[in-house]
Order: sequence, then C-alpha cells, then structure tokens
Amino acid sequence: MSSGRPVPAFLLLVLFPGLPSLAQSTGDLWLRYVLHVPIGEQWGLQFDPDLRTELIPDGGMFHQALWRMEGQRHFGQAHTLALGLAYVTAGWADPDQATTQEWRPHIAWTVCPGTAHRPLLFRARCELRNTTGTRTEEGGTAWGRTLRARAMVQYDVAFRRDTDGHLQSGSRVSAEGLYRAWTDHHVADLDQLRLYAGYLHKVSSALDLEVGYLWLLREDGTMQHWLRMSLAHRTGGHHPS
Repeated sequence: MSSGRPVPAFLLLVLFPGLPSLAQSTGDLWLRYVLHVPIGEQWGLQFDPDLRTELIPDGGMFHQALWRMEGQRHFGQAHTLALGLAYVTAGWADPDQATTQEWRPHIAWTVCPGTAHRPLLFRARCELRNTTGTRTEEGGTAWGRTLRARAMVQYDVAFRRDTDGHLQSGSRVSAEGLYRAWTDHHVADLDQLRLYAGYLHKVSSALDLEVGYLWLLREDGTMQHWLRMSLAHRTGGHHPS
C-alpha cells in the first residue's frame, strides 16, 4: 500500500531524527465508547472501553482491546484532575504470533481555558505501562515497564448550537505527542505522534457521536491510518461542549 506524507518532511525529520523509510503503512478501525458519570458538582467517573483492529494489509488479524476507568475531580469549569487505570490486551489472530497484556495506571490534568463555550482543551497525562507478553522466537514471557508522558491539544469548531449555547454539530481537531520518559528496554524517545480531525453530532442531550480520521506515526517509521468512531454518553445532563 503506497503511503503519502500528511505532514511536511522537514517536520518529521525534526521530531523523529534518524527515522528509517516511512514505507510501512496500515489502515485500521478504532471503536470507542465513553461513559461519563457525574457525582455531584465536583466529582465524576469515566469508563472507556475501546476496540482497535487492523483492516489493511492484514484484515482482522491484529486486535487490541482497552478498558480504562478513571476518577475525576473538577476545579470549576476550567480544570480537571484524574486518576485512573487501564487494562490492555493485544495480539494477532495467528496463535504463532506474540500477544501482550498491560496494566496502565495514569494521572491526568485537563485544562479548558475560559473562552466562550470553551472550545480549546489541553491535556497532560503520565502513565506507567506494565507489560507482559509471549516471545514467539524464544518462548517464555517478556516483561517490561515504561513511563510515558502524553500531551494533547484539541479544538472544537461549532457548526450549530442550541439556544443554551451547547454544541449540536461541529468539527474537532487535535494533536498529541507521546514520549517515553523512562523504560526498561528502549531508549527514552518520542514514541508516537497523533493528528486527528473529525465530525461531531449531538444525538441527544446525553449522547454524542463522533467520526473522524486519525493519522499516527510510530518511532519505527510505521504510519497508521485510523477510522475512529466514538460514542460519548453522559448521565445526568449535557455532555460538555
């Protein structure tokens, strides 16, 4: 599969010095469900089950499933502190290929600056990846830990709002960098770059549908093209716009 270069070549050279050829490319599907459960005015819970699978070139062969839960403490409308834990399983349908399991505790800080309707969002997350997996060449189990820092900026553009100012339809763009700050087995380095653009539609006062394209570049030069579909459900009122 031929691959274009959605970002300028000089930017790739700055962010990923010494990258090999960017010939590898995959097409993937990412399904997300996000459940927000407010607890009073200042607290909340969030549950994120995700399913990710490769479509091109090995359709249905690779799967990754993630279950994340976090508790949130809101400080006004602008700031949210979250503590959470994710469990991840990944592997190939072929039993001869390696599979991995991962426990991933995290802490995150989200900021929505106090502009009208707060369309801008910044999020910083630090996560400790505890991974176990099979080694197909040697047999046995591999184990490793990685401390990864993530920074994301996101912006929403409303096409339509209701009389109260809540977003009814619009577009969303985001950029996120993931950096390995410390690891058992690899050199600390930039791990991933993610660029996203999507369309949002409010199905009801408590349900948002989002469909978009995510371009992901890994440190080894692999590019992944994701069709990401998200359903965000908030109990007890409007989903924040």
